[in-house]
Amino acid sequence: MSGMILAQRGESIMKKYENQLPQAGRGNVHVAYQGKAIDQMIYEFIEEQGIPGMTLAIVQAPYIPRVVGYGVTDFEKGNLAAAKTLWPVGPISQGYAAVAVMQLYEKEKLKLNDPIGKYLKDIPENWKNISILQLLQHSSGIADYRAQAGFNVSEDYQPLQLIKTVESLPLAFEPGTNVKQSATNFLLLASIIEKVGKMPYHDFVKKYQIDYLGLQQTYFGEDLAKVKQEDVTTTANVHQTFKKNKDYINPSETTTGYMEKDGKLVKAPSVSPTAMKGFSDIWASAENVSHWDIAP
Repeated sequence: MSGMILAQRGESIMKKYENQLPQAGRGNVHVAYQGKAIDQMIYEFIEEQGIPGMTLAIVQAPYIPRVVGYGVTDFEKGNLAAAKTLWPVGPISQGYAAVAVMQLYEKEKLKLNDPIGKYLKDIPENWKNISILQLLQHSSGIADYRAQAGFNVSEDYQPLQLIKTVESLPLAFEPGTNVKQSATNFLLLASIIEKVGKMPYHDFVKKYQIDYLGLQQTYFGEDLAKVKQEDVTTTANVHQTFKKNKDYINPSETTTGYMEKDGKLVKAPSVSPTAMKGFSDIWASAENVSHWDIAP
């Protein structure tokens, strides 16, 4: 009997073969949580929160059995959220920096309890005994440059510029005694990775994580210009290029960020690729993030 006929008969077939086919847990066909369909939960969440769109990946390692898009990634253009849509993964980017640190640790290039002053010379004296582990844990007490007057997430920066905005500020607490998130911690980690890895942070992560795992829908913000995506504003917001160029079928498109203002959604400021180095600088599809997360 063909799979199509089985699918058309649906639940009766499942009941007929219930002694052989999974009825609950891993491998059962009901994509649900506590008796409620995942799709229904997503519909309600998107409507309640006013979210234009999202992509969901469900992981049952080593499988990623479901990747599905909901809604749009730009409601003016009408681009659909899809399996290959590129989303800014935000602070999840810290995970890529943390993996890079652990790769260097496994190669015995550094130790987690090493003081950061061993690798970074041009930092304040009271930072030098802070350990690499404390940066990873956000337990350093170093101030967050994002919170300083004049910081603009859309501007380009050199790491030293950002460090100078906080270098004269006192530590919020004795290192290792508390936890407070600070993008400065991961900016410093990126610098250590460059120093020990002997290549730019971008290149180290790309070589040993993105390229190594074959993640074709994972990019640093600075590389997004390489993504092949159609400017549909020139064709009345209708995709046309895929009809003559196969590379534009099921495209990897970047999303547009939104924020609420005066009760309406407006475009959020663009994020500079250099404004949050090591902390929030990765774009990826939901499938690629899941693949990366599963990887040993």
